Amino acid sequence: MLPGVCQQPFCRKSGQLHVDFELKSPAEKVWGTIRDSTTIFPQALSHDYKSIQVLEGDGKAPGSVRLINYSEGSPIVKVSKERIESVDEAENKYVYSIIDGDLLKYYKTFIGKVIVVPKGESSLVKWSYEFEKASEEIPDPSVIKEFAVITLRRSMTIFTVRLREARPGHAMPCMHALSPF
Repeated sequence: MLPGVCQQPFCRKSGQLHVDFELKSPAEKVWGTIRDSTTIFPQALSHDYKSIQVLEGDGKAPGSVRLINYSEGSPIVKVSKERIESVDEAENKYVYSIIDGDLLKYYKTFIGKVIVVPKGESSLVKWSYEFEKASEEIPDPSVIKEFAVITLRRSMTIFTVRLREARPGHAMPCMHALSPF
């Protein structure tokens, strides 16, 4: 360690965070949930999302802009405006950037990337963020990483339960309710 040089994560001005997690739902269902998050998240996760409003585009295509209003329990962000930068349906890849809102009080730039990889009857979700902090004192956005994992797990759990309720008497292939924790 060099004298006088901070080696803590909060001293870097920019960085990346990555999280990979498995969901016991097929990749096409997980990908569909992400692609339809404008409607699914506020309905299924009203304790986290008040609303998601499409301001420009269709809410799915590159260039679309969405305004996300988070519920009162959100730790640091109440409002966020994001632009969809790219979508690759064949690769199940979604890239977005935060262009306005509370998060930009802490980070000059914030870009998220989600990739859903099929893994048999399950899915591997790879979520990553690139960010530039507004100042060196700002911590890495690990709370956002945790929120992303919990949100997607909860939405898939609710999706699975609602699908089972909608199709009584039909067996669900290898889909188990997931704990968000």
